[in-house]
Amino acid sequence: MIAHKVICQGCKKTFKNHNSWRAHYRQDCTASKKYVCVYCSFVSKRKFGLKKHLLKKHHVDENSLKKLLEQT
Repeated sequence: MIAHKVICQGCKKTFKNHNSWRAHYRQDCTASKKYVCVYCSFVSKRKFGLKKHLLKKHHVDENSLKKLLEQT
């Protein structure tokens, strides 16, 4: 069986199959950036991305993190 790689025309990332590319395309390439950090200019397409950013870059504690994410 020959594996065909799929290349995203939006960002040139390579995927092992069409389903992986389709999920990426819907969630990353066509999604608008709507999760904004209250401390800096960081913007994410996913809530998880903002959560990871707040924990890593701003060292936000869990209680504050929960309140910040409820505002989005």
